[in-house]
Amino acid sequence: MRFAIKKGSGEQVITSTKPTPTGRWTHVGVVGKGGVGTLDIDGEEVGRNAALTLTPDALGQTTQNYLGRVEEFKIPGLVFRKASGFLPPRKNPRL
Repeated sequence: MRFAIKKGSGEQVITSTKPTPTGRWTHVGVVGKGGVGTLDIDGEEVGRNAALTLTPDALGQTTQNYLGRVEEFKIPGLVFRKASGFLPPRKNPRL
């Protein structure tokens, strides 16, 4: 899995060091704080970029967004804290 954010010609990337699980719901999170970005799968950090300076609000209005294949996507207007004991959502019967 790969997360990328791009403004102009500059692209900043976080790449997973582990394969993405298949055949079930998977929680994917990207957290940016203090210039460090982490990519989490099911609550486990699987990638890090210590020089992530772009944030979604820095992009302004966008027209060319690509999310790959995504069943459900949310950008909350609040901050979540990473916590131990993360439990991914239960399997959705539609999957």
